[in-house]
Amino acid sequence: MRWSDIDLEAATWVIGSADTKAGRAQVVPFSLAAVAKNKLDTFLEAQGGLPEPWWLHDLRRTVATHMVRLGVTETLVGRV
Repeated sequence: MRWSDIDLEAATWVIGSADTKAGRAQVVPFSLAAVAKNKLDTFLEAQGGLPEPWWLHDLRRTVATHMVRLGVTETLVGRV
């Protein structure tokens, strides 16, 4: 697959006749989700790339930190 074979506007991939077993070109439709993901990836890359990988525990730790800053007791924070 080459990017030149992809038509994002038409949401299709044209497989050239040289690349198919039957020797005939084929047009393969892309799902709207695939086109949307490509647009999102392009946007995120333009914004500086994807954030570092994170885990659910990272969110829990961040919430706990903010709860302590707001004055919530450590006992209650520990229950979260």
